[in-house]
Amino acid sequence: MINPLVALVLVSFGYLGGRIDLGLHIRMFALEVYSLPMPHKGYVVAGLLVLAGLYLLLLLPLLAIATHERGESQKNDASNPTPIVPTSFRSELRRRGSYSMNYINDIKSHVMART
Repeated sequence: MINPLVALVLVSFGYLGGRIDLGLHIRMFALEVYSLPMPHKGYVVAGLLVLAGLYLLLLLPLLAIATHERGESQKNDASNPTPIVPTSFRSELRRRGSYSMNYINDIKSHVMART
């Protein structure tokens, strides 16, 4: 069993609880950076800042879109009193009696029927 604090650290670094010894890798990376001359340390830090900036630049708009979509979905749920009953893809195929159709067309028709 993994220590919850270690799992939290792994998740915060983006490994989602993956069984990677992150401390060893961070220590090796810090040792490599420590052995570099000062201008190269600046390049490494600048590169890491650029990567973190790109990550945030890509992630923040996606967060805004997801928040907006959640709000729209909640508004639609409030205005539509009849709930959508989820059906399985297999039961939908059985209902239509069609196993020989193209798989992608089956999925598309199932999704379009629910919307």
